[in-house]
Amino acid sequence: MLFIISTSFDNIKNDGSFFWGENYFPQIRNYIPLNTTDVISITEGIIFFNKASQKEKCALKIKINQTHITRVYLKIFYTVTEQLNYKSYQIRNAIKQYFQKNSVLELPFCSAVENEKFYLLLEDGKLFSELSFYEEKNNWEEIYKILESYMPVEKSVLWNKPEALNRFSFATAKLSECTENLKRKFPDNEKRKEFIKQKKYFRELTLKLRVRCIELNPDNPAYYSNLAYTYYQSVNELNTPNGRRDGNLIRDAEKAIEYFDKALILDNNRIPDIYRKAMLLSEILPTHTLYKSDLNDSVNEESQIKEKYLSAVEMIQRGIEEFIKLTKIYENLSEKAVDNSLVPELKNHYKKYYTKALYHIAQKKLKLTKINFNLFNILYGYKPIQCEPDKLNSKVANLNIANSYIEKCIEADYTKKKEEKYLIDLVECDNFIAGVYKAYLKALIETYLFVLTEKTKHLINAKDYFHKALEMNFPLNQKNQNKMFIIEKLAVLNLIERKYEAAIKLLEPIYKKSIQKNSGRFPLYAAFTLSIAYAVIGDKQRATQIIEEHLNCGNKIFEHKFLKLKEHLDNKVQFIKSKEKNE
Repeated sequence: MLFIISTSFDNIKNDGSFFWGENYFPQIRNYIPLNTTDVISITEGIIFFNKASQKEKCALKIKINQTHITRVYLKIFYTVTEQLNYKSYQIRNAIKQYFQKNSVLELPFCSAVENEKFYLLLEDGKLFSELSFYEEKNNWEEIYKILESYMPVEKSVLWNKPEALNRFSFATAKLSECTENLKRKFPDNEKRKEFIKQKKYFRELTLKLRVRCIELNPDNPAYYSNLAYTYYQSVNELNTPNGRRDGNLIRDAEKAIEYFDKALILDNNRIPDIYRKAMLLSEILPTHTLYKSDLNDSVNEESQIKEKYLSAVEMIQRGIEEFIKLTKIYENLSEKAVDNSLVPELKNHYKKYYTKALYHIAQKKLKLTKINFNLFNILYGYKPIQCEPDKLNSKVANLNIANSYIEKCIEADYTKKKEEKYLIDLVECDNFIAGVYKAYLKALIETYLFVLTEKTKHLINAKDYFHKALEMNFPLNQKNQNKMFIIEKLAVLNLIERKYEAAIKLLEPIYKKSIQKNSGRFPLYAAFTLSIAYAVIGDKQRATQIIEEHLNCGNKIFEHKFLKLKEHLDNKVQFIKSKEKNE
């Protein structure tokens, strides 16, 4: 055993003594051996400095020359043998861990510890201090170099230390991140492959470390959450345009949900976990199911389309339920908190997830209605949303819910000091969500409410928020975004109002400009809307020109749409000719 002695003195004599009498000895008595022989047989110790201003001072190793102990005092005679490489705060942290105390104030000025156990804790403390130093600098490469010194990690002392493995896994996770446009970053195919290979190594190492953390401490929800996040990050990377494609998006998404669920079983109030699970269910998986699978190879297979559509709808609904669960937890934080004084801090910490959840509930509620939106109906003089009378009320109710959530989101995301009277003015705030997107989503919801209810107030609101979205600028980090998607939807609104020339006036100049510059930047969705506008006014020539340009656009969904429109125009011509012939 060895003595651990705490002192506030700045200068320690090379040869000296420590004495603790009736004021301090009763507490010390509980932290040293009961047997007097065991106490006087201790031959070495460590002195560390306990004031905050002394935390960086190196601890001292001492030889115990003599120990006097009675029922009322303890006196130790020592000689300093060396200055240790451990700082005082490292000794302090190790002794706290040894006796499982939260504060050094709970410990006496002298205690006795088992050498091997204490030095193991001390080494861990030294390691954690080193990790903290590099973490503060985001120097993940240096942390990995430390990990390399323990390789193979399965045979090292680290393999049974979940706290250390968890810290290292954070660094390897950072080194595994692969969110770039790889084709742009690495035009050379071999360099790209090498980069992807390196990222895969760190990703697999992260998984290994995080699985081991769970094996060592299966009751810690954070470890399940960390493992889930590794798969979640992989899904986002596989979903990045021109990103890596060396994985299975659906498998990784399912794995992420599996481990998020395990974390939530242990702690069902983990707001970030609920948010990420909801994003997978409502955004990534449905999109992948509808557009990134074999659907593109069999667009005419109605049974497959219906099956995938129903699967996507079911996932979106599950995602919405998770988002709603998140908002309720956030709004009831004061009921969950042990200390109510922490509630404002907790709410501030999680407000990003709350605000985004409100936005996504509105967006996904809209999506469940929008999926049935069909511009072809306009060609036949019908509403773009055809709805059976018995389902109309539920769809309108769905859109009203979406409307209430986007309004709530706009209010929650407003952080300016200036008080605004009207909701449309609150939207001019780029906080967690760009004001442009909030205004656009509000306008879309109002558009669909107008289509279904024909109430003028929704038409007015839709126009107001579309124009507000066009007036505002994107935040600096999104300054390269264009607003073509807003202009196109404003054109659609004009089509719905039967203002066909107004719709053409919005889109045609941009289309012609893209043709002149040969930029290829006129989006497919806008090209299709413009061709519908031409078709509905009977301008077959201009409609056909756009159709022919896009029949081989490379997107099977839009190729199918343009082909269907071409068939409509051809059939219409045949009908007119047949009618003229009969007359």
